[in-house]
Amino acid sequence: MPGIFGIMDIAKKSLFVQQQGVSVTGHNLANMNTEGYTRKVMNVSSDVNVTTLEGAGVKVDSVAGVTSPYVDKMIVSENMRLGDYYGRRQALSPVESLFDESLGGGIDSAINDFFNSWRRLSSNPAGRAERSGVRAAGQSLVEAFHRNYDGVAQVQKDLNTEIESVILEINNVFEEIATLNSNIQKTELGVKSANDFKDKRQQKIKDLAEKIGLQSFTDDTGHVNIMIGDGRVALEGVHHGGLKAFLDANGKYKVHFIDVGGSETDITDEINTGQLGGVITVREQNLEDYKSRLNEIARVLMDKFNEQHKKGESYGEDYIAANPKEISFFKEISASEAAASSINLSDDVKTDLNKICVSQRYEKSADNGLTQYWALPGDNENALELVDLQDKLVTFGSGDQATFNSYMELIVGDVAKEVKRVNDEYEFQDSIVQQLKNFREITSGVSIDDEFMRLIQYQKAYQASAKIISTVDGLIDSILSLR
Repeated sequence: MPGIFGIMDIAKKSLFVQQQGVSVTGHNLANMNTEGYTRKVMNVSSDVNVTTLEGAGVKVDSVAGVTSPYVDKMIVSENMRLGDYYGRRQALSPVESLFDESLGGGIDSAINDFFNSWRRLSSNPAGRAERSGVRAAGQSLVEAFHRNYDGVAQVQKDLNTEIESVILEINNVFEEIATLNSNIQKTELGVKSANDFKDKRQQKIKDLAEKIGLQSFTDDTGHVNIMIGDGRVALEGVHHGGLKAFLDANGKYKVHFIDVGGSETDITDEINTGQLGGVITVREQNLEDYKSRLNEIARVLMDKFNEQHKKGESYGEDYIAANPKEISFFKEISASEAAASSINLSDDVKTDLNKICVSQRYEKSADNGLTQYWALPGDNENALELVDLQDKLVTFGSGDQATFNSYMELIVGDVAKEVKRVNDEYEFQDSIVQQLKNFREITSGVSIDDEFMRLIQYQKAYQASAKIISTVDGLIDSILSLR
């Protein structure tokens, strides 16, 4: 049984323990709204006098965070998907407005206006106003193609800025985690708790996962190491590599990886998740597909229209020539040119309304054996053939058979569906991450009610310990008064 001074020592230890408990509780309450903070608990056990093997009061074994490694791992994994859809959502947002046909002024509307202008011309083949209307509608169609194609190309360029910005954020997080690894190591070497540093490090890993896909693990020294892409070590202990935006010959930023040793590698194709992966996917897949399909409809429309336009003549004359000139309505372009960007009216049509071929070209053999060509006055047969092209099924490069309008409507519909799909996926993924965060709050977060209960317990225990000291002090006074 401990003596009177042993009892005093037990009470003194209890005072210190309860005081530390109040400190831990206060720290929890102060950080209840801190993102990524893990609730701290004070682990205590009874102390034993190693000489007498008698109870010697209480001692603090540790102050630890109530972590849930599985939930934290799940949040990191789901954050990568959330960042992917966020990147796609942001990248596709301006594209949706480019293909919005609801207010008119799009390619589909321009196609309708163009063929309607030809219908009006077919009713009055010689009309100057109608011919001028055809040229104006053709120019509007050209500008609609340019506007959409150049708009998509501009979005691709704008994504360079986004890629550069995300890369900068990623590099900053690499540096911050490396610094936290160092701080944790130094703190724990001093036999102190590094709980708060570990909380910050875990939160940084979650933030990083939203930016880029990663794998992380903790080594034997307590350092977190991070790999990205195809297993490339971006962070090893207190040393880290980084990413670099490299402008290629096509004006696109490629993502280069610089490892811990300084070697540089293009890993653009290895990044397929996180915000950076989402942006790259939209730039390289979605936007390239939209540009390709715009080029396809522009080229097919030009080729089919020019093919028929060349078969006609301006308007009827009794005799034309032995070798009539075949006139293209749209400017001829090479196979290597982007049709939606290069489409334009031919110089003939731009400069001379009489080069708009409304009439059908007829031919006959002359007495001298040569073929002669002519058109009938007031004839509109070629104009009618050109009008009929709007409703004819044509085969596109993808193998699809459709009219010009229906193919354009298919493109517009696919853009709208992809935007909706990405938005829906983002909302769904956000709800998953939020559910995981809520579950983490239940297991690792701070409950104000629980902390108040602990505060009251520590307060009562502190008061009781103080009472023991007061009682023992009275006993000592009684002993001393016996002299």
